[in-house]
Amino acid sequence: MPRAAQGRLLAFGAGAATTSLQGAATPRGLWLVLPEGEREVSLHTDRLPLSATLKRLRGSDIERGFFPDGGGARTAAVTLSPSGSDLARVLWVTVEALDPAPSELRVEVGDGASLTARLPRAPASTPGWLCGYRACDADPIAFASHTARRVEACLELMASIGARHAALTLSTRDAPAHRARVSLARGLDAESWTLALRALARGAACSLTLEGPRAALRVAPSPRGAPSVNETALEVDRAVVPEAREPRLLAAMEALLAEPEASRLQCWSAALDAPPTPRCVTRWERDAGVRALPITAAWLGATLRAPARRAFIAGAWREGALDDFHPSASAFRQAVSPEGAASGSAQVRAWWRRTGGAPMQGGIA
Repeated sequence: MPRAAQGRLLAFGAGAATTSLQGAATPRGLWLVLPEGEREVSLHTDRLPLSATLKRLRGSDIERGFFPDGGGARTAAVTLSPSGSDLARVLWVTVEALDPAPSELRVEVGDGASLTARLPRAPASTPGWLCGYRACDADPIAFASHTARRVEACLELMASIGARHAALTLSTRDAPAHRARVSLARGLDAESWTLALRALARGAACSLTLEGPRAALRVAPSPRGAPSVNETALEVDRAVVPEAREPRLLAAMEALLAEPEASRLQCWSAALDAPPTPRCVTRWERDAGVRALPITAAWLGATLRAPARRAFIAGAWREGALDDFHPSASAFRQAVSPEGAASGSAQVRAWWRRTGGAPMQGGIA
């Protein structure tokens, strides 16, 4: 769509003016400058019904015009209050979300001045993500071994959906962040492999991420000696996965993350609107009353991090009827109270004091 849709005064009779009407198209409508003293505006569209909002620049007037479905009328006249200063004559006309959306909107002022905007097709709804998640309290050496297999599997997955390169980022507590560009045809270079595995095995890694154009692997290891747990999240954009392939891909994610060692606390794969990020509170959790993420075995061994339909939780695989494992405000407050998780080691008590009640503070994913 052009940045500006300049209209012209249409000749409706002898002596009609032919100068341009100032204005421009916007992604959802158009704006225009009303001629001095003009109070009549009519809206025209090629689709019915239409709901539009008219708003003055200073917010003094908001009026809605509605085209009812049927009747053949494709025009609605709106009478505005008297204009004030020149700035107040700037008018926005915004089309509300409709299905199907109109492709054209024309605003006429007075006897012949008009401005037309070609409206872009409404973007398709976000298809969401295919996500896999795992929380465990494995020791650093075992977790490093599991992570190596997941990195290799994620590289293969990215290549299978057409990606050619990915970005690796390793953050540690005792060295600057390591970043590398990964060719999916050649795999991870020896230096990156060595740095990542050593940092994970020593318990010095803060995070490891492997990000491609439409997929990502995010790993949040537990620091050596800390009472937190390891988190691993895998996500793939559903827009690049054929619908018939989704069940197989979700099953493959589950198999990759569901290694049956005793340290597993939680595991699932599901189609979600937004993927969970390790160490961050998701919007779903926040809506349930969680304000920070208590990344302890007690919390993640009994509280789901997403509305999955099938999950390994509380020591067993379960399908459906998982509401008892959804997060709750009361369970969150208990998990971060001085008598709960924060009554453990000195390090946990320090986290609790610093974050105002949460052993480890999470943002919003």
